[in-house]
Amino acid sequence: MTLKPVTREVPLETTTTRERNNLKLPDAIHVATAKLSNCRYFVSRDRLENKLPIELRQVIPDQDGLAHLIGALHA
Repeated sequence: MTLKPVTREVPLETTTTRERNNLKLPDAIHVATAKLSNCRYFVSRDRLENKLPIELRQVIPDQDGLAHLIGALHA
């Protein structure tokens, strides 16, 4: 994981992400930051079915989800 600063682009992307995906503001900030950082995976227990941009895949932080993520990152 990498800590990312809130750049000028994050609030702009957050607005678009929130409108397109019907997300709460905190979720939209995290999703926008992940998208701008070119992340492939989004780790969250929140119910985000069909609310993430197509380039982000949700990983539930349980034993199976984290095992899959570790395997994918090592591939």
